[in-house]
Amino acid sequence: MMVEFFEDLYTNNPSEAHDGDTPYVTGDPLIDKWEKELSEGLTPDLSEGMSSDEYQSFMGWSREAHRKKQLAMNFPEEMSETYN
Repeated sequence: MMVEFFEDLYTNNPSEAHDGDTPYVTGDPLIDKWEKELSEGLTPDLSEGMSSDEYQSFMGWSREAHRKKQLAMNFPEEMSETYN
């Protein structure tokens, strides 16, 4: 849920990801790396650091969250994205 929140936030407000040329510094090496990548206009790999089991669980959750969001937005099926 938190990842989806920040994806939406930064997609809609890219300037929120950093202050000018200086990314936010949280003290967490992975989060700081993602912030730096966002400030450079790159798309960070949010699954970085996950084990294969965690990744599979995350992808299952992500697909379900996406499906629920599409239903909540009442998009026709042919307009929604599909995940492989």
